[in-house]
Amino acid sequence: MIDLANKVYFDKIRYVLSNIPKFDLTNDELIIVLAILLLRENNEQISVLSIQNLTDLDERLIDTCIETLAAKRYLEIVVDKTVVNFSVDNLFNLKEVDTTDVKDIFKIFEDEFARILTQRELVKINEWLKEYERDEIIEALRSASIMNKLNFNYIHKILENNRNE
Repeated sequence: MIDLANKVYFDKIRYVLSNIPKFDLTNDELIIVLAILLLRENNEQISVLSIQNLTDLDERLIDTCIETLAAKRYLEIVVDKTVVNFSVDNLFNLKEVDTTDVKDIFKIFEDEFARILTQRELVKINEWLKEYERDEIIEALRSASIMNKLNFNYIHKILENNRNE
């Protein structure tokens, strides 16, 4: 389905609207997804500000929804030098995505750090999930916590060292 979704004639907005029950989205998340699709369709830069201008949603709400969409793996955030790219192409995959493990790992990190994770941290965890097993990541987090060095660079080094052993 992803190949079809990238064809010029495929109407992504219509697809999302006609499959709303299929997605695990709140109304605000749905509005943000539609805003991202519209901005991409018009070749406009996607940012929290551009989404806010299009939707009149509060900046904090947009941030929270972006974090949640990334946690659900519907939204992929890729930082390319100075440009941040938002992609919701995962909505067009036919296979069901199990988001409980991803939400769980974010919750574990938030509990360990005793704060809400930033967008950059959520992206980093998503990158790790592509490269490492969930248990490896949690073990690295625990090791960093034991050493009282709770930062993402330290956790990344632990993951790399464990991989090289």
